[in-house]
Amino acid sequence: MEKNDSLKIRTGAELKIARKNAGYTMLEVAGILGVTRETVTRMESGNMNLTLETIEKFCTAIHMTPSVTLEPMGTKKRHS
Repeated sequence: MEKNDSLKIRTGAELKIARKNAGYTMLEVAGILGVTRETVTRMESGNMNLTLETIEKFCTAIHMTPSVTLEPMGTKKRHS
C-alpha cells in the first residue's frame, strides 16, 4: 500500500465516523451533496481522490468542521 493510499483510506474512515456520529445515513449525505450513495461509499472507503473542497462540502453537509493534523514521519531531524 502506498502512503497516498493510506491517507485516502484514513480520510475516508474519518468521514464515515464523523457521518455516523452526526447521525446521518449515506443516503442522506448523498442527497445533500447531490451525488449517489455509491459515491459516498467510495468517499468513505478511500476509493476516491477527494479534493479539499469535497471534504469541506462533506463536512458542511453533516454540520462538522474539517481539521488537519500533521505528525512527524520519523526520527529524521529537519534542516535549520
